[in-house]
Amino acid sequence: MYQWERAINRIKINDEKDRTNFLDALHRMNGHPGLKTLLQEHSVPALYRLFQKLQADQNPFSLILAGEQEYLLHDFFQRILDSAQMFPYGRIAQKAFVELCSLGIDKEALKDLLSTRMLDLLSVDQLQKLGEVPLSNLRVLIRFFKANYRVLPEDLINLGSELIMEASPAFVAQKSNIFLREFLSAVLPHFEARFAHCMDRETLHRYPAKILAWWEVWHRHQERIEETVKEDIYYQMDFSTIIRYVPEYIWWNDGLPYGRNNQVYHFRSPEFRHLAIGGSVRKGPDFRPYTRRMAKAFVTLPYNFHAGMRDMYLYFYGISLGAGELLLLFMQRFMRHRRSKSQLVAELELWNPVLQKLACDDFENLDIPVARNLMGYLYHCLRDQPGYQVKSKTIAQLCAESQAYQGRIQARANARAAREQARLLMTGKRSKLIRWAPHSKVLPMELKQADHHYKIVELTDENQLNREGAIMNHCVGGYTYKCVDEDGSIWSLREYKDGTWYSLVTIELEGSQIVQARGPFNATPTPEQRKIIRAWKKREGLV
Repeated sequence: MYQWERAINRIKINDEKDRTNFLDALHRMNGHPGLKTLLQEHSVPALYRLFQKLQADQNPFSLILAGEQEYLLHDFFQRILDSAQMFPYGRIAQKAFVELCSLGIDKEALKDLLSTRMLDLLSVDQLQKLGEVPLSNLRVLIRFFKANYRVLPEDLINLGSELIMEASPAFVAQKSNIFLREFLSAVLPHFEARFAHCMDRETLHRYPAKILAWWEVWHRHQERIEETVKEDIYYQMDFSTIIRYVPEYIWWNDGLPYGRNNQVYHFRSPEFRHLAIGGSVRKGPDFRPYTRRMAKAFVTLPYNFHAGMRDMYLYFYGISLGAGELLLLFMQRFMRHRRSKSQLVAELELWNPVLQKLACDDFENLDIPVARNLMGYLYHCLRDQPGYQVKSKTIAQLCAESQAYQGRIQARANARAAREQARLLMTGKRSKLIRWAPHSKVLPMELKQADHHYKIVELTDENQLNREGAIMNHCVGGYTYKCVDEDGSIWSLREYKDGTWYSLVTIELEGSQIVQARGPFNATPTPEQRKIIRAWKKREGLV
């Protein structure tokens, strides 16, 4: 028994007659020296799909007269082989060829595929992905090979194939493939030169997703797809000049993260086109103010920079003040990137004296927990003590203030617990717990994900507030009478782990407006935590 015969048993064929006819068709192929190479154990499922398709395409009456369905596969491949040189060499390429036949690609395209030796030139990874590529992209891929396999070098052929396979059908439908050869031969070398200081040509070609994005940008530039005035200088510029003008980080990352999953200077933005024509980041459509030092950090940012920065604008601002790595990291957690120019300028002016004070080795040498406590304390002071000054204080003095602040929070919690314990010993009764009614219009939320279980709950008594403040190391324990007087409500985002609910973020509402949301030591919530809060905000109609 042949290996491919055993594979038939693993295919679900309900009709025994159909199974017999298919087996006869495979034996007929096996008897032909040129076709038997296509008979492989892993090709049998695709051959059966092709067999079914050929059956469906035939006139049922002619099949009855002929009575020889065993010739369907034989004749199909024979007609292709008569007009082509030969089938692919490798087994993986042969299997991919059978898969393409079963997808319904027309015979002329299949002949072109064989004549260009396309399947023998593609890499193993590309061959294995062919079955997942949309049919429209496959047709474009075959036309690309037919037009360019004798013109472009093999590495560009492979890269162009990868781009077509990865591109969206909508983009391919714009006939962008017509210009692909020009992009690969005339435009891509400028990108290679742009990144030559950090990687060679071969390494760059290992990032087809990046190159695909650049191809789309260049195609929109060529076709003037963006909705701008016809005389826009962006379209009058040579694209090689645009490649030089745009910073490498933006080319590599399609923009800059400016907090809260907000991508700025992405390829379709007016800010990107402003940079592309040689415009200064300080004078563009971006409303955010930039100093000269910030602008320099912007244009010289390495393509692969990460360092845990989710808000690059705050990073540029910190760099301009001489901040070290630790301060830059905590700026991301405690400062807020406001959405209007006036609010952002006010936030920067509020923090500026503090950041200048902390931009020194004394702060960078602090242990991370000490630095985190200090930043939480300073956030509290800037928010709740108008006119708070750090000018005449040293880092050691600020750390002492921070420690005293955390001590006062803990002391209040201990005093409350001691009073409660004393009352219990004297009277045998606990003091009356201060409670308040839950919010009348906002409901809790529970969210279960694959590996995580979250909930947002309201805190409705003083003990809950005190525990939240003690666990999170902030001052929410003092909000009891604000909640009693219905001036606000306090909520807690929590995660369930190992049988226990852990507080992640404390949220303050005033009516239906979220006033603030803070993590441990008044830190800014993480992107994942903000995503959950936004989902709750949207569901409950909060602002």
